[in-house]
Amino acid sequence: MSLDQEVTTSAGRDGARPEPARPPITFISPSRYVQGPGEIARLAEYVREYGEAALVITSEGTWSREGCKILAASGSTQMRLHHFSGESTAADIDSGEAAWREVGSEVVVGLGGGKVIDTAKAIAHRVMAPLIIVPTLASTDAPCSSLSVVYDDDGEVVEYLFLKRNPDLVLVDSAVVASAPAKFLAAGMADALSTRFESAAAAASGTINCAGGRPSAAALALGAMTWDVVRTHGLSALRAVARGVVTPAVELVIEVNTLHSGLGFESGGYAAAHAVHNGLLVVPEISGGMHGERVNFGVLVQLMLERRPESELDEFITVTRRLGLPVTLEHLGASTALSEDDIERIAVRTCAPGEGVHQMPFPVTPDMVAAAVQGADEYARDLIERQPALAAPSLR
Repeated sequence: MSLDQEVTTSAGRDGARPEPARPPITFISPSRYVQGPGEIARLAEYVREYGEAALVITSEGTWSREGCKILAASGSTQMRLHHFSGESTAADIDSGEAAWREVGSEVVVGLGGGKVIDTAKAIAHRVMAPLIIVPTLASTDAPCSSLSVVYDDDGEVVEYLFLKRNPDLVLVDSAVVASAPAKFLAAGMADALSTRFESAAAAASGTINCAGGRPSAAALALGAMTWDVVRTHGLSALRAVARGVVTPAVELVIEVNTLHSGLGFESGGYAAAHAVHNGLLVVPEISGGMHGERVNFGVLVQLMLERRPESELDEFITVTRRLGLPVTLEHLGASTALSEDDIERIAVRTCAPGEGVHQMPFPVTPDMVAAAVQGADEYARDLIERQPALAAPSLR
């Protein structure tokens, strides 16, 4: 059968309209992406393309550092602030929506890190307003997506909000991002490189992506590129950021962390690594670090589930440890060996209904996850014992 004949009908040969045998290829993205040093000072100029007043969702600390640059060039554009509490909860989203309706702004701006961004996206969705995202860190792939993650007050994931559209503009000031401690860029690289492994697994399983269709070749290529860039340019970028310098490697890694990873996971797919991240949150000892750090360990667990050869496990551990990323439960904050009960709770949460682990190309059970978590931890500890240089990376 030729490709153009690959159709089915819902009512046999009775003349019913042919329907596609599978969902169409679907790719979604922000309407515009802008990245470069000093761009945050042009925020008001960009806002004016959508309206004369913006509600800026941000933390007090972020505004104290960046607000003067924004206000100095704001002109007639009104910048009304709504301070973010620190957690992307349903209450935060409700509060931001109430603030929007009270002050009567036209544009929503999310200024800050991943949870500020998730909150701003949800607020803009509710009030149907244009949305500008201004990340001040490159520590997650949240800025470009149409997904908001909602947490409870204890920091555990309670809901994924799949929104109707992506941001209208993602505005990245690379000088601002590079001024943050290097560990944030490293965490973003972990979140980014997971896209290579998760999108490939999700595509192999035949599940639909976040956009409701099949992944495009472009999305999978962007996902693959994240790993290539991180292992080739990641250490150079971290060294430059540690010196306060924006080099081509820094610009490339920021772009990969923010744009390529965001497009790759949303239009490609996600799988076990982020599900393991969510599972790890149930253990208080290891729930206080950064998102990307837990995801990095989640990738190693996914590689164990996939029964990857030792050469691939060794490469992943070596590359990510040189970036200062965790590959053991101890690195994540566990002061002692986790109990069997803790491991079981992680595994059960990882396999909760709707989690990405069910988008692996084979069925995954809590017992399999528990074995993979323990196996990943033991394998990484053994490799570090054999290669002591990996125990304490110079960049952390």
